[in-house]
Amino acid sequence: MTASQSFTFDNQAANITVCSRQMLDYLDELLTTHGLSRAVKLRAKFIIAELLNNAVKHSGTHESTLAIALQEKALLISKTDEGKPFDLVTEIEKKNAQLMVSSDAMHLLYAVKKEDNLVSFYCKENLTFELDVNQLAEHLGLLIITKSADEFTYRYHKPVNVFCAQIKLG
Repeated sequence: MTASQSFTFDNQAANITVCSRQMLDYLDELLTTHGLSRAVKLRAKFIIAELLNNAVKHSGTHESTLAIALQEKALLISKTDEGKPFDLVTEIEKKNAQLMVSSDAMHLLYAVKKEDNLVSFYCKENLTFELDVNQLAEHLGLLIITKSADEFTYRYHKPVNVFCAQIKLG
């Protein structure tokens, strides 16, 4: 069981709905053909919405490519562009550890370097309940993707940025 499709997005806020609808229609086909659960589609919908918002707000380029790939044991959703890099690797190396990217009343979002130019995201419950509203606005989307995916990574291989979310199946 493998299937994939790419979608070109012009990074315009006015076209988020159109691109999202195309991707969700493709997911509906996968649901029907491969018997995926509605829960997978819901998680994928959150990921798609935030990747599209990320493209509009942060890519700094005119176009992004989004892709959906169904593999044997996972659904992969990725966004690729040649815009500004998200310089998490340098920040993590400065601290020589994980980097807290964002926090809110419920969660702490961390980035950790996995290998050269590859960062993985994870979150923990925020037991201190300290809310930093200055951090919330810019990185809430990363938190939503991290919570919706089983694995979420960012890779920069000059000049290409790749965000990839994985939802495990079964």
